[in-house]
Amino acid sequence: MNFLNKYDKFIVVKEEFGRGGEEVSFLKSGEFDPKKLKRGQNYVIQPFIEQYELLNQLNPNSVNTFRVNTFLEEDGSIHVRYVFLRFGSNSARVDNLSFGGKWIFFDMNGKPSDSAYDEHGMESGKTHEKTGFEFSKLTIPRFHEMLEKCREAHRKYPYVRMIGWDVCIDKEGNPVLLEWNADQQNIFTFEGKFGPFFSDIVSSLNA
Repeated sequence: MNFLNKYDKFIVVKEEFGRGGEEVSFLKSGEFDPKKLKRGQNYVIQPFIEQYELLNQLNPNSVNTFRVNTFLEEDGSIHVRYVFLRFGSNSARVDNLSFGGKWIFFDMNGKPSDSAYDEHGMESGKTHEKTGFEFSKLTIPRFHEMLEKCREAHRKYPYVRMIGWDVCIDKEGNPVLLEWNADQQNIFTFEGKFGPFFSDIVSSLNA
């Protein structure tokens, strides 16, 4: 508490195993009260990240995060299978799709899709409904560095075949890994819209 009082900045408190952003709180560090935490539950308490200016122009209310899916191949190499960017809508503080967030697909060269999509894969326009930002103008610095950072992190978990990394870009343009997901990655929507991402696996199984 002494540290948090002296820190005097915004922090994010996230409950373990929380889904959809429901167990995420944003508050000034001095307002943190450990008595409000659930007994027997684990939490992550971390600084609020100031995001890259271009992503802030897209939507300043939420930290807009990339989902980078890495896959451990049969030969031990790790490849990125797909990438998309989530952003909040309707003034939401989180970018989760279940809270009305939208997503933009990125190809492996860092080029974004012209349109954004909702959680069901339906097009929702070419600009943000609040800020008017054009999605096609999203040029992300160090895009390939972000992909490599996720591949390198996956090498530390050789017992997990597929990982979905949540990554933000800080105000200096550096990719920052926030968390990793090993289940319920909602791949069906992205696979149906921009896939197939795993056709080579299916082909090898049918061979």
